Amino acid sequence: MKVLATPPDFMEAAEILKDVAEVEVTWEKIGRFRNFTEEELIRELPKFDGVVVWLDPLGKKALESVKSKLKVIGVPRAGYDNVDVKTATKLGIPVIYSPGANAGAVADHVFGLLLALNRGIVKANALLKSGRWNGPWAMLPGHNLEGKTIGIVGFGNIGCRVAIRAIGFGMKVIVHDPNLTEDTMTSLMLFPKELKVELVDFKSLLRESDFVTIHVPITEKTFHMIGRDELALMKESAFLINAARGGIVEEKSLYEALRKGKISGAALDVFEKEPPNINNPLFRLDNVIVTPHIAWCTYEAIRRSNMIVAREVTKY
Repeated sequence: MKVLATPPDFMEAAEILKDVAEVEVTWEKIGRFRNFTEEELIRELPKFDGVVVWLDPLGKKALESVKSKLKVIGVPRAGYDNVDVKTATKLGIPVIYSPGANAGAVADHVFGLLLALNRGIVKANALLKSGRWNGPWAMLPGHNLEGKTIGIVGFGNIGCRVAIRAIGFGMKVIVHDPNLTEDTMTSLMLFPKELKVELVDFKSLLRESDFVTIHVPITEKTFHMIGRDELALMKESAFLINAARGGIVEEKSLYEALRKGKISGAALDVFEKEPPNINNPLFRLDNVIVTPHIAWCTYEAIRRSNMIVAREVTKY
């Protein structure tokens, strides 16, 4: 048996797989921070019985080229949108992933963005490094978090952990998740009331929140779920944070809302097109903070995801 593994820092996890298969780890071989193209995978995969991919595009064409040989696919991430799961299922190839493994990392990053937005930390850093000092009481006053309301859209592994952090800051937490009721146990094995959160409808969440943070997958239903009409419901003083998937927020509408002061600011770790165009108009706004899809990216989260998938692939 042979397994191809493309994720970063996979050598420790590869030792688990070596109990059942010969493993070829390619992160260093093909160059760090570069993924296989689908055409490259079509050439490589016929040599292997299994594959663990990171962001490499494993589409219909690649899967159908190895349908008689490939036995299992691993994706050490919370999402698996780079794999055509529908085609894999049709061909009888199981897809193993690692939901929740990076939830703490994403929740931490979300709060980093929230704090930076609320207190103007990024702007203050840039001003001071450029030599501007107008007195500590006159520059960029922010707000206390205690007593403010955070609205969490989607209450899965990440949303629950964002709520715990928000409660620690003394915030009121409201949640919208169509799959959740007061009698539904969350991913933390606690009911919403036990987590001290209030369930509300989507429009109420947008109207009442000082901060709106998104934690839903990208689907036909969630694509552009926040556009012009939804942004118009938010407070002018509110901030929007998206560390889920770029297509959930309609960027043109967000730009207009921010430019016209319809909302106070936004922090984005994800974009409709990735990598985003350097000329993206959102990048020119002072009330926007951007990071390059790194909310998930900690050493602990990468290791945990790799180890989970390696164990499950080995079991299979």
